[in-house]
Amino acid sequence: MKRCRQCGKTYPTHSTDHYQKGSWYDAYKYDGWECDSCKKGKSEKPRKPVENPCCGKDPCICVIQGPPGGRGRRGPAGPIGPTGVGLTGIVAFDPAVALAYPAGQVVTYDGSTYVVNSAPPTGTPDTSSDYTLLAAAGATGTGPTGVTGDPGPTGATGATGVGLTGVVSFDAAAALRYPLGQVVTYEGGTYLANTASPTGTPDISPDYTLLAAAGSTGVTGATGTGVTGATGATGVTGATGATGVTGATGDTGVTGATGATGDTGATGDTGVTGATGVTGATGDTGVTGATGDTGVTGATGATGEVGATGATGDTGVTGATGATGDTGVTGDTGVTGATGVTGDTGVTGATGVTGATGDTGPTGATGVTGATGEVGPTGATGSFLSSAVEALQNKSITVPNVGFVNFNSVEIAGNGITFNGANTFTLNQPGLYQVEWNVNTEENSGTSVFNLFQNGSPFSSMGNAATSGGNMGSGALIQVTGPPIAVQLQNNSGAARNLVLTNGTTNGGSASIRIFRFADGPSV
Repeated sequence: MKRCRQCGKTYPTHSTDHYQKGSWYDAYKYDGWECDSCKKGKSEKPRKPVENPCCGKDPCICVIQGPPGGRGRRGPAGPIGPTGVGLTGIVAFDPAVALAYPAGQVVTYDGSTYVVNSAPPTGTPDTSSDYTLLAAAGATGTGPTGVTGDPGPTGATGATGVGLTGVVSFDAAAALRYPLGQVVTYEGGTYLANTASPTGTPDISPDYTLLAAAGSTGVTGATGTGVTGATGATGVTGATGATGVTGATGDTGVTGATGATGDTGATGDTGVTGATGVTGATGDTGVTGATGDTGVTGATGATGEVGATGATGDTGVTGATGATGDTGVTGDTGVTGATGVTGDTGVTGATGVTGATGDTGPTGATGVTGATGEVGPTGATGSFLSSAVEALQNKSITVPNVGFVNFNSVEIAGNGITFNGANTFTLNQPGLYQVEWNVNTEENSGTSVFNLFQNGSPFSSMGNAATSGGNMGSGALIQVTGPPIAVQLQNNSGAARNLVLTNGTTNGGSASIRIFRFADGPSV
């Protein structure tokens, strides 16, 4: 039996085979043995241990490392793992459809990537809490510019672009009926009406935007120089035919009775106006081609010969005039007889019965109108008391879609108009009121529309088709007959709009509104 000096375990030996598996290795010799358990052993050199020292744990957990076994069989394939969550359905941020984004929608904006964490989201991804940043825009690289590659092959011809449809020549008489977006031509230029019922002429009015200026006049082509053909000989004039006998004029027929006028048919419903197509880019004006040479004038055909003039017939003999008879003799006037003797006056007869009263004679002419009296003195002018309000928003604010504009600086004169401290003005007296408003939208806001509300319903709107933002405003007249009337300014752009201050303005703001009562009512 041998006892390991390191771990203290005892293992048997066998003197006949010098080796027993699971016991001592090289156990025949006292020197150079190694413990199966702790791998500690004794070398032939005094007091020098062999390699692979014991783990030192109690109990020892060392094991003898045998030769590596053969490669086992391939195990069966494991189950398919769940599908990973990726970024699918990524779209570029569009404020016009942003209110339809669902939670989890991934969008890109100014080079960065965001995810919608609240539906419907408001504002823009870089400032709104309804979006979470997934990946910020990377910094622009500054490496050297690479060598320009060879030009690629010419691409296929694109589809024909959408042109300007519905173009009309400018007509001052019909201009007040032009809708927003009407395209007109004027003195060679093409213009777009940027507001309904535009005023003035397109070349000077701010209600029109120039789309294409008049092109320069092309070069006049050369005049043709064809040879004029020779004039043919004059033909002979033919004989004049005899004039036919004029037929008798027929009797005029009886005029038929005028038929009854048919009923006016019902007016059909007006069809739905189609959406305005996208305006295609105006192509460059082509070069005017040179005028071709005038072709040679063909020769004039010969004129037929003039026929011989027929002979004139003889004039008939005029008959003799008959003799006039003699006038008879006038007889003598007879002698006037003598006047007879006047007889005695007869006895006056009895007075006859009074006859009936005759009809009333016609009314005499109207006499001359007397002189007009003096104008009385003018009465004293009555007093007119008015009310007015002016409100500003002197901070940059975000107005949600279909939300109302708030004002934080208000001045009120009189008690006919009151303010609720946020966004509503109440007209408390009958009369005529003038309303004027302005907003200043942030740059690159897109198309914006704002409505003026009266008692919860829109009654006046203003839109700005420019996508670069900027100032826009309008006004309206309100007649109050049954107060109170509530007035508000609403964002109806289809998405939130940022109203911003304009640098350099004095007492300005991102929004303003002015209301004043100027009359008790319309004149009669």
